[in-house]
Amino acid sequence: MRLGFTDVPEDVRENIELHKISQPIIKQDIATFLQYRFAQIQEQYIKNGWPLPLNWSGLEAMSVLVEMAVPLFIFAATLCRFVEDSAWSDPTGQLEKVLQYRDIKGDSEVDKLDATYSSILNQLIDRRPEKTQKSLTLEGHSGLVTAVAFSPDGKLVVSGSDDKTVKLWDPATGTLQQTLKGHSGSVRAVAFSLDGKFLETDQGRFNIESLHVRSLSQAPSNFHKIILVKNEWLALNDSDAIWLPVEYRATSSAVYDGMVVMGHASGRVTFLKLI
Repeated sequence: MRLGFTDVPEDVRENIELHKISQPIIKQDIATFLQYRFAQIQEQYIKNGWPLPLNWSGLEAMSVLVEMAVPLFIFAATLCRFVEDSAWSDPTGQLEKVLQYRDIKGDSEVDKLDATYSSILNQLIDRRPEKTQKSLTLEGHSGLVTAVAFSPDGKLVVSGSDDKTVKLWDPATGTLQQTLKGHSGSVRAVAFSLDGKFLETDQGRFNIESLHVRSLSQAPSNFHKIILVKNEWLALNDSDAIWLPVEYRATSSAVYDGMVVMGHASGRVTFLKLI
């Protein structure tokens, strides 16, 4: 992109370092973005038969949202995704949930933003309606999660950790199926055999036939997007889709048919179903 700008004559362009843009300009830009996106949300819901009145968010709420979002657009973009979430079909109610965090305090604006953004992302990922629950975050290991993998049929997930244990999970419910202990060191690699009856790790092979579920038939997948977990982003089809705060950044990850499993430095394991 920078090379493209060099083709523009210097007398008609101005180089600006983003971190030096004044606060009032950032504030105005975020306000413009939110107004545009909220108008889009209203239009989309009207098309789907869920009428929203003009200026449904209210001027006061809009002003509060701008103050909460400054100085990062990523917060503004994420709260819009949260408010328009079709799983709830309640933009007004979702907006009220965001506004509950208006009084969060921090040692700095960045601390305040991180606390607020993390709270909204937690709800976006972990607190969807029960009938459309698509993700779980589990307090799994006592050490960093070094490796995760799906079974060939996607009905089990294995996680290995620095805590010298291997855990087997049901990704649909988040239920812990089994914990394998007694390893001499950190478990750095995990994988299932092709028939799903054995678990391979860098410290040995385990028979897990008692947990093996043989499916007589498997419905074809309707999910055709490429999912990648890269640093602070979860990407769909090579486009950054969800920004991950520090506590959600993966030390290991695996993907199966629209389901993402991520291991974290805290020992937690997150399952996220993308639709």
